[in-house]
Amino acid sequence: MPKHMCFLVLSLAFCLDFSTAHSQVPSTPGEAKPAGVKPDYSSEAFVTELDSTRIVFENDGTSTRQSTARIRIQSDAGVQRYGVLTFRYQNSTESADIDYVRVRKQDGSIISTPPGSVVNATIG
Repeated sequence: MPKHMCFLVLSLAFCLDFSTAHSQVPSTPGEAKPAGVKPDYSSEAFVTELDSTRIVFENDGTSTRQSTARIRIQSDAGVQRYGVLTFRYQNSTESADIDYVRVRKQDGSIISTPPGSVVNATIG
């Protein structure tokens, strides 16, 4: 009963310009905040803007898992965390297909990761 996994990573939004950060103070639990005020994540290394997983099970026993993420990188620590992406799967019963990984720069330009950059490594 083989399973197939399909990884789809939308974009990593590298955002290293701190000049556009808002100067809001995040609220603490139990503290009332005015309506419409968004929390300030400018001091975070990265912000996960979208993280979605869709799993489809077929009648023949196979399944497909589609993972999508959009992560805003805001510092060097964020680059260290997401500079190399790792996708775990069981290669004895599953296969992994990475449709694309791309970086959307703050100026709007997009850098696609070449398919040859994918490394299938065994972690022991």
